[in-house]
Amino acid sequence: MAKKKGKQGEQITELEKEILVLIALGLENKQIAEKMYFSLATVSTHIHNIKAKTSIKSRTLLAFYALDKGYMSETRIKSAIARQQWMAKLAAEQQSSNEGIVEAAAKQREATAEHSPQSKL
Repeated sequence: MAKKKGKQGEQITELEKEILVLIALGLENKQIAEKMYFSLATVSTHIHNIKAKTSIKSRTLLAFYALDKGYMSETRIKSAIARQQWMAKLAAEQQSSNEGIVEAAAKQREATAEHSPQSKL
């Protein structure tokens, strides 16, 4: 039996509301699938149905839709934004730290090579 496809004007299900909240929090389909223990295909189907029911094609506008409908609070969105910014800052610091380690290792190799017996040949 084929699954029923969402049609414009149909009510959003509770499961679809949960997915809308996760979209509004900035999660990608793969992250939503992992969080909800669904396959990626299942999440994609639900999002397709949500877009059909709402006539909204943009993930950004779906996030605004979730906020407008009261599926989530503005405070929760602000918290998610702050968390994303914090994670980006940590990633940048980690990248910078890794670059420093690589640079220090290269300098160490150069210093070791200068003092090795082979370098004097």
